[in-house]
Amino acid sequence: MTHRLKIVSPICLILFISPFLFVQSVQARHAGGHPVHYVANNGIDEGACESPQKPCKTLKYAIDQSGKGDKIHLAGGEYRVNGSDIFYLLSDMVFITGGYDSSKNFHKVSNKASQQIITSIIGVPAEYREQLAKRGLHLIRDRKGESTLDMETAKQLKLYQKLISKGQSSSTCTNGMAGNFPCDDFDLQSNIPLSSFSSAPSSANDIWGFLDLNDNNEYAIIGLSNGTAVVNVTDPQNPQEVGIVPGNSSIWRDMKVYQYFDTAAQKYKAYAYVTTEASQGLQVIDLTDLPNSISLANTINDFRTAHNIYVANVDYSTGLNNEPLPAQIYIAGSNVGGGAFRVLDLTDPVNPILQIAPPTNAGYMHDVSSMIITDNRTSQCAEGHNPCEILLDYNESTVDIWDITDTANPAKLSSTGYANSGYTHSGWWSKNKRYIFVQDELDEQQFGLNTTLRVMDINDLTQPNLVGTYTGPTAAIDHNGFVVGDRYYMSNYRRGLAVLDISDPTNPKDLGFFDTFPTPSSDSANFNGAWGVYPFLPSGNILVSDIEFGLYVISETASGATVGLPSTGGTGGGNTGGGNVTPPASSGSSGGGALYWLLLALPFIRLLRK
Repeated sequence: MTHRLKIVSPICLILFISPFLFVQSVQARHAGGHPVHYVANNGIDEGACESPQKPCKTLKYAIDQSGKGDKIHLAGGEYRVNGSDIFYLLSDMVFITGGYDSSKNFHKVSNKASQQIITSIIGVPAEYREQLAKRGLHLIRDRKGESTLDMETAKQLKLYQKLISKGQSSSTCTNGMAGNFPCDDFDLQSNIPLSSFSSAPSSANDIWGFLDLNDNNEYAIIGLSNGTAVVNVTDPQNPQEVGIVPGNSSIWRDMKVYQYFDTAAQKYKAYAYVTTEASQGLQVIDLTDLPNSISLANTINDFRTAHNIYVANVDYSTGLNNEPLPAQIYIAGSNVGGGAFRVLDLTDPVNPILQIAPPTNAGYMHDVSSMIITDNRTSQCAEGHNPCEILLDYNESTVDIWDITDTANPAKLSSTGYANSGYTHSGWWSKNKRYIFVQDELDEQQFGLNTTLRVMDINDLTQPNLVGTYTGPTAAIDHNGFVVGDRYYMSNYRRGLAVLDISDPTNPKDLGFFDTFPTPSSDSANFNGAWGVYPFLPSGNILVSDIEFGLYVISETASGATVGLPSTGGTGGGNTGGGNVTPPASSGSSGGGALYWLLLALPFIRLLRK
């Protein structure tokens, strides 16, 4: 019996731990440990190509194995590019470089001409020669039989060149198209391509926005590969870059806004807070001099890298504190504390300070949202807190719910997983705060699903349960989403902006879309296209950031548009489009009260103008 146990036990142990090793591998990719995929002409297209001893054979196969932020190393040889793979060579989502020697464990050889390993790319037009050369890739364009692009690649490149060369003008969605863009009930107001930003970025990432309460101008704040841009979108058909605050090179950047009334200055002041996976800390961008300029007010070095940032207890259209509890910053996925949440105090907005470090059992937080509850569920909160601040922690493989009312003693109320979990990425909550919509970034790729959005019932905060699932019409990956009233606005990567009807939260339905990545046969489960969406502007205009094609301003078609402020979710609903703006409590200024009433009248003024 003893001898038999010695044989069986290791096998059982391997079978037991293998799934956990796989999960840890997936999680490491999002926590900063992004793998390298190796490609050589003598390789085999199988497995994940993550070992230099077992490379895959084709660039296309390696791309299909790659996630956002991964790298691909190409050994010497010739590689043909077909179809939509062209975008990976020309963007930063998967960084492809050449010049590696597969016979020497993919060692990068000397730059001396006599010792160079030549990695040649076939199927790309000559104008991209210099761009590819910077990545160690040699372009072949004069080879017999290789000068003619296949039809799909030619279409992709023609559209790509058009979209990156100049902004697209406003276009109404008619018969399923708005100019070059497939659509349904959503129009294009404007587009700023990457080439039109003054910093000449190679890609874009996340986006936020806000309403400046001093003059009612609306702004987009968009992350770029080399900084953060602020764009005046008050005139949605003529957006204007105000300025760019430079940042370390990264494909990741996230930003949120806090605005407050300064009684001494008798004006509103606003700041944008920016994190990145690059070693940069927390940037504090001063927005007070808008519409004239922006500036870097401070850099906080409590941490060096962070994946996400969130400002809690504010109106998401203005950044004003609108809750009985104070506004504060949550930092997610930083390089300290295992990436668990960190809370910063905003008493001094230019110098936010660490309020609490996370408990040791918190785990890596990838993204975050929060809400204040005052209903009967407060009895489930620690010590019966009422009001109770609920933190929704998207923790890679679970949705964790915390009571963080007492920031010195956060209490975990539950941790909930679900079937076909690839990577629990982000989510938001319904207007009645009884449901959350959960987005998984890897399930489409790993399980061959179409776009999948999950709905959890959180009436019992200690035991949430899955009560609904939305399945989209394509395989495009869902990324970030936000609730405005009975609608869910979702960035859907290669499908662009997707808008769902959530009047029945348990049964989301398609309401419309606007494809910001309009390439032929493009709605696949790959990391291109719409990264972020911001739907909280009081005008009703929607901001979308596209990785390859920059900033879009989109609006609902006139036939179905809800002009003015979207319906709110009540106090602190987070679904506001400016509807919860309150006059300054301590200024005693008649000017502040007048501004309050002007803001309430703003939707009706805009309606009359239309």
